[in-house]
Amino acid sequence: MPNSKDELLRQKALIEEQLKWIEQKLDELDHPVPDQVGVPRIQPPPPKLKADPVSSLHPPAFSAEESPNIPSATDPDILADLHLDQTLSPTMAKAGCILIAITACAAVLFFIFGLPYLLD
Repeated sequence: MPNSKDELLRQKALIEEQLKWIEQKLDELDHPVPDQVGVPRIQPPPPKLKADPVSSLHPPAFSAEESPNIPSATDPDILADLHLDQTLSPTMAKAGCILIAITACAAVLFFIFGLPYLLD
């Protein structure tokens, strides 16, 4: 059984330790303690937010007159520009596989027989 009682109790203790640390950090933020006696801690100014921070999360809306001219992904003109030949014959695929296999065998033979003599 992967989750034994001892393991679960250990996990619980770790989580409680993390919660205590988080509570300590929150207390420090609520009641800052100066680093030195009599020297106040300098706080950085809060970041300036826009009037509506949520509006920056949404893309701008376009009206019908302003809408950008974005072609569809299935537009034949775009596909023609790519010059993709989508017909691959099984003979060409087989020839490619054979070429890759021969290259891999040659590389293995080189590493076994050729490379040790070059490193001497």
